Amino acid sequence: MRNLLGYGGVGDCFIIILKLIEEQKKNFIYTHVESTKEKLSMCGELLEAFNIKHNLIHSPNLRGWWSLNSDRFDKCFNVCAHGKINCPPRDFHWQPCKDSGFNKPFNPKKINKHYDTCIQVNGGIKNKWKNRHIEKRELSKYIKTFELNKKESCWVGTDKIKNPFGTNFSGKLSLVETLSVIARSKKFIGFNSVLLYWALYNRIDTYLFMDHQGKHDIRIHDDWKKYLTYIDD
Repeated sequence: MRNLLGYGGVGDCFIIILKLIEEQKKNFIYTHVESTKEKLSMCGELLEAFNIKHNLIHSPNLRGWWSLNSDRFDKCFNVCAHGKINCPPRDFHWQPCKDSGFNKPFNPKKINKHYDTCIQVNGGIKNKWKNRHIEKRELSKYIKTFELNKKESCWVGTDKIKNPFGTNFSGKLSLVETLSVIARSKKFIGFNSVLLYWALYNRIDTYLFMDHQGKHDIRIHDDWKKYLTYIDD
């Protein structure tokens, strides 16, 4: 039994899951380390959904834990789609290891569409103070100019809102249930998060209100970009 290691939030965990799916030797147990308990719990939910045998470790000092313990594992993964930082390094980037990235960037399953457009209310956990929230961006203004079928559209996220049209799932679904709704949508509007990466993984036309990373989100695979439109407000 090989011991594999990775780290980070829910979006990071999803990127690593795509790498784990491609592991040739399937006899492994994966350990995920994260500094926030709520994010770690959601990572566990995601790993269970993909039937990956795993351990979860909470460490407020993630980098310190990694430095002390990573050499005990047979293989370590980073959060980069291509296995390494492939853009001009920024001060918030961290690359504790290099790996081979993932080479199968799309879901092999074909999923029937039920919704026209899925709109993300917020990205991240307790993240209102950042630029991944409908109250902090021009998302509502943008939607008024966006071509969509209002009756067949829906809203997702962790915050409860009053939706102006369509079906409101925000604050009502689990993470896995939310992913199912997104996969059954033709278009997705949202922020840098696991929901965005999942939409791209499912070949959904995606419209991104960028955060501090701009166009250099190291989790976005190059093959995803043909489905991605960047919105700069």
